[in-house]
Amino acid sequence: MAIFRKIHTSFWSDSFVQSLSPEQKYFFLYLLTNEKTKQCGIYDISKRHISFDTGYNIDTVSTLLNFFISAKKIVFSEETNEIAIKNWDKYNGSNSPSVQSCIDEELINVKNRVLIEYVHSVHRVDTLARNKNKNKNKNKNKNKRDFSAEKEKIQNTDNWGTPAQQKEWKETQDWVKEMELKGINVGIQPDPRGPKPGTVF
Repeated sequence: MAIFRKIHTSFWSDSFVQSLSPEQKYFFLYLLTNEKTKQCGIYDISKRHISFDTGYNIDTVSTLLNFFISAKKIVFSEETNEIAIKNWDKYNGSNSPSVQSCIDEELINVKNRVLIEYVHSVHRVDTLARNKNKNKNKNKNKNKRDFSAEKEKIQNTDNWGTPAQQKEWKETQDWVKEMELKGINVGIQPDPRGPKPGTVF
């Protein structure tokens, strides 16, 4: 199946686009149409990749990204190298059930979950969570993190962990709770009272 991105003719009459310099228009078009884009409006791309595609050096790429971030047109996650395009549906939306299904599948793979709320409505995020619950048995092993070794250490140790280990336990608890809220069973339930004395990782 051919992959393409639509640019509506009204793009050029958009007041924001009209206010851009030629360089900014080119960069914005690149963000909307490059080969890494996804139907959901959130995609993985590094500054190095953008630099290679556009011919701009990394500093110029950073400057242009920061411009569109401050204009509230995109969000760029430095941690995950993901870009979210605000108003993506304005130029690439579709009511087709197959496109909507594709979007739901792509959203499952977004690493920085905050980006989903930036691009899509809360209703869409709730729908995604419901669909994920329906498919959790099918994708159980794909999204499951094995905590059996950590669980065994928690139950079989007599020494209290170091501050770093206590911090790791707290992060693990928070992660488990986050995954459970998303309907993903990670195989271990966090203790609501906090780490047990004797926890060592």
